[in-house]
Parts: sequence; structure tokens; C-alpha cells
Amino acid sequence: MLRIPPNQKQINKYFAGTNCLKAVPTDWEQFVNLCTIRSGGSMVQFKPYYYQKVISSLMDEFNNIVCVKSRQLGLTQIILSKFLHRASLNAAYSGMAFMRNGDDASAISRRARQMLAGLNDYVIPDSDNVGYLKLKTLGEIYFKIVVVRVPGRMTRF
Repeated sequence: MLRIPPNQKQINKYFAGTNCLKAVPTDWEQFVNLCTIRSGGSMVQFKPYYYQKVISSLMDEFNNIVCVKSRQLGLTQIILSKFLHRASLNAAYSGMAFMRNGDDASAISRRARQMLAGLNDYVIPDSDNVGYLKLKTLGEIYFKIVVVRVPGRMTRF
């Protein structure tokens, strides 16, 4: 198959609108204050609690962390915001969120897009795919289902 390189008109069309965007804050806390999240049935500004800031700093310090938690602590929101922040700062960034089933994967993808609503002046989404979020001229995040193969059957987690 022959691949033809894009011409200047195609390149200009792709990058259109990105040169008037504001610079994304390099500090995670300033970044999440721009994001909107669903809380109590309405959309509000993401104001992280102290423990969420600690988890964020641990994610910066260590490659792998394990969190044991109960429900409704906003951990998914923190991790998702870290993925979005890194993708907004680094065009080579590629993050991946593994979920138990398709409903969970689409729900977290929807939450990521909701967070982007407050970042219209900073980043532009470049994909409409439920399992893939690409930021225009920037990084990307995949939302995938974990499938574990057990001899004789297939099990999803």
C-alpha cells in the first residue's frame, strides 16, 4: 500500500484552532481546578481533597501504587485527571485504563470527556471513539476491558 504524505493544506487544517489555545498548567492542582466533574447531580469545579493531593503526588513519585479503598472516594476521578493532565502536556503520552466490562469502560470515557468540558480554552478532543480519547496534537488515553483467559473458558474481570 502506498502512503502519500499530507500536503500543507491538510496539515494547516489539522492544526487549525490549536495556536490560539492557552498553555496547560504544569501543576496538577491548577489543572484539575479547570476541570468540571459530576457531584451531587450537578457539574462542579474539581477541587481536590487533601488525600487526593497526596495520591497525586504518590503517582508522580512512584511508577506503581496500590490503593485499597471503599466506594465513593473519587479515586477514579484522580487517576483519570492524572491521565488527562499528562496527555495535555505530552504529545507522546499514551495512557490506558482497564475496566471490568464495556459499561464501566464507556462510563469512565464519558467522565473523561466531561472533565474536558472545563478545558475548552486549553485542549481540543480529536476523537469521538468511546474506547479512545485523543487530544488534538497532544496525547491519548485508551479505555479497555480486561479479559482473562482461563483454560476452557474466557472470563472477564
